[in-house]
Amino acid sequence: MSLWPAMPIAATLAPPRPARRGLAARLPLILLGAIFLLLTLALAAPAQEAPGASAPPVQPRGQAISLMEAARLALAQNPQIRLAEQAVEASKGALETARGRFDFTLASSLAQSYNTLPLAKLYRDAYRRSFQTTNITSFDMEAKQLLYNGVQLNPYITVTRTRDTLDYPVLPASQATVQFQVVVPLLKGLGEEATGAPGRAAQRDLESAQTSYMHAISLNLYNAINGYWLLRQAQYSLDVNIESEARARKLLEEVRFLVEADQTPRSTMVNLQANLGLKSAQRQAAQRSVLAAAENLANSLGLSGQGVMGMPLAADEFPPPGTMPLVAGEDIYRGMAMDRRADLKAAKAKEQAAQENLVAALDAMKPKVNLTLAAGYNGLSEIESYDSYGRSITDGIYGPSVMGKLDFEFPLQNRAARGQMLASKAQLRQAQINHGDLARQVELGVTSALATMAAAARQYADASGSVQNYRQSADDERTKFQLGISTILDVIQVEDQLTSALLNQVAALQGYASALARLRYETGTLIAGDPQTASLSRESLTTPPSQGALP
Repeated sequence: MSLWPAMPIAATLAPPRPARRGLAARLPLILLGAIFLLLTLALAAPAQEAPGASAPPVQPRGQAISLMEAARLALAQNPQIRLAEQAVEASKGALETARGRFDFTLASSLAQSYNTLPLAKLYRDAYRRSFQTTNITSFDMEAKQLLYNGVQLNPYITVTRTRDTLDYPVLPASQATVQFQVVVPLLKGLGEEATGAPGRAAQRDLESAQTSYMHAISLNLYNAINGYWLLRQAQYSLDVNIESEARARKLLEEVRFLVEADQTPRSTMVNLQANLGLKSAQRQAAQRSVLAAAENLANSLGLSGQGVMGMPLAADEFPPPGTMPLVAGEDIYRGMAMDRRADLKAAKAKEQAAQENLVAALDAMKPKVNLTLAAGYNGLSEIESYDSYGRSITDGIYGPSVMGKLDFEFPLQNRAARGQMLASKAQLRQAQINHGDLARQVELGVTSALATMAAAARQYADASGSVQNYRQSADDERTKFQLGISTILDVIQVEDQLTSALLNQVAALQGYASALARLRYETGTLIAGDPQTASLSRESLTTPPSQGALP
């Protein structure tokens, strides 16, 4: 059903003749009455198509959906949102990788070897054997733990059982070594700030990905809403052009009867046929615009191609301009945007991640100087049974073993670390520039959305008055044509002006609705909270942010 009723066109457009006395004077009136009767009968019957004119248009058909349905489809199926969701999962994986260096690690090994060793002549003569055989079984286990302050703990146990055969029997011996080792970094990697920097950077990257995900939801929801209103505008514009074509066809048929009755010059038909052809072309262009807008909305909603019949159509009406006053001034809305915009939070988290990466890069520039301290003991068990494996840890202990070591490592050019440091500085600067520029764009977007809303509301008020005036002007122009003081071109011109006014009214409605959605988007109030639990309402999509949403 059209938003605007079709404007009726008078059944007669012929200018009246001067009155005369007698039968001769009444003859033109009788003829004119007969023409009126024929014209009425003709209009009651199906109108014949004018030469060169197209057939009556058919509205595009598809599945009509509400604004809320479009919003839910966008949240459920839009591929950009799904991509942002996977980016969050990737960032979670990167965070786990960064935390992995602090995992408690256990390692163990079990080895068995049998060796045959040739003996030197001295030993051959002494032992009267040419070779020696050894059977060695070894087991070791160690643990590693890197602390957040950079210190590494490394306790380990090694047990080795050896059976040696020469000319005389040698009992198997099990020897154990128990040691606790501590590695303390003195320069590179010292302290929680340096050691934890990669993990903190990964945590900030995850926060950035999560808020970017929320922004992707808000952005694609806004695009879906804007696409919905653009489709609604295209549908209404098609209604206007269909009605314009219908009025042009009706005007042509009315004047055709007047021409056939010699009440209007035949040359008038040329202008009317050209006018109908133009209106038909405009209607076809409007139909293509509907299809293009429907395709755009289908892409925003993540719908698959199902042919023309599967294209979505907008079912909801535009929110009326001027009935929803703003609850705050421009400064309040800008502050709301600075506090709520998810992409601003993501950019800030990226800046913090870059700062942590720079901390790690600066630490990598330092020389590696590690102090290693170890303390433990050695045990021995010479019993023949396999219990000697365990008993070697507690038997044959005669004193402690201690060790200290200082390691130093530093590349003289240090180009790898210097290059990473320079890259980290540049990335930090890029993140700072991006954050600052995005804040500028957000403030500008709020200002633009408010200005567009106000301009669209004024445009709608002016267009509505213009439509009323042009309707009256069209009626007046037809009356003037009947009186012979106007031409058919004047009637066509006023009809065109009425069509332009109607299209302008539609554009104002679309501009206001889209600006309203943009204000919600710019202030970060289009959707709030976890997307899995956040609730949507038509009010949040079609009204300015309420007082409850203010900071």
